[in-house]
Amino acid sequence: MHILESMYARNLEDNDLLSRFVHKLLTFELMPLNEAEIEQQMSGFEPFKAETENSKAHMRDLIR
Repeated sequence: MHILESMYARNLEDNDLLSRFVHKLLTFELMPLNEAEIEQQMSGFEPFKAETENSKAHMRDLIR
């Protein structure tokens, strides 16, 4: 996540929702997650789009 934040800072600035998720993941060790809501909101972003090759694995890695 730190690499994502450093390499894609401008992209994160352009997308508030994605920026907030990354920030939360980097600042809190334990946080309550509504997995269905996260999947719904993140499904519009690469590499989480359903038509991409490993979208389910990427989503699982993000949530867990």
